[in-house]
Amino acid sequence: MKQCKNKKLKRLWVLYGTFFTIVVITLGLFLSDILITNDHDDLIKFKEQQKSLNFTTIRSTDLKSSASEYIFDIPIENPNDSAIHLSARVNGYDIVISTEDVQKLDSPYQTLTYVFQCIWLLCLVLVFVFVFVILYSFYKSIKQGTVFQKRDIRWLTLIGVLFLVMTLSIDIARYFEHQYVLQFLQGTSVEVDGNLYINFVRILSGLLILFVAELFKIGSDIQEEQDLTI
Repeated sequence: MKQCKNKKLKRLWVLYGTFFTIVVITLGLFLSDILITNDHDDLIKFKEQQKSLNFTTIRSTDLKSSASEYIFDIPIENPNDSAIHLSARVNGYDIVISTEDVQKLDSPYQTLTYVFQCIWLLCLVLVFVFVFVILYSFYKSIKQGTVFQKRDIRWLTLIGVLFLVMTLSIDIARYFEHQYVLQFLQGTSVEVDGNLYINFVRILSGLLILFVAELFKIGSDIQEEQDLTI
């Protein structure tokens, strides 16, 4: 009987570990999507050049082109076959703004961008903390034979909510960042899409965590009913 119980507890621990491993991997992909850029070194060099000229530089990324006239209007020469014509299009921009007058860079949009960036960063830190706290708490619960603890379920629900807030915060921060850049692009030939876009894949991840938390809550209620029956 004891051996059977130990096997069940090990299976539960494997399932919990697998679930939270997926959560951590999802967070890692979330971070890499936001923070990692291929031209990071080039941007640092450019900022250093501008700094030598007493320029302050601000950068915005992932601005989508919204002008139809820019579609496939960049010809590419093909020396190997003159009968083949190649054309490219610009479907996004990395905008760098530099100026000697720092006051011209001030804007409510920039402030709102920083506010929502701070919110998503705070949520990210809290999610990582709660993930490891719950893993330890689950480990203790499984050793004690009490699989579904109300406290753990509340923490798991909180992780799901934080994940949703984190996703919405970074998307809103990008929206305000784009609105900030649009101010400087007025009157230029560059037309970009400044609409708000929500990453529904990350939203789905948060909803999945809430769904699992609800399953645990149902399991907890069933366990309580069995204990009362006994």
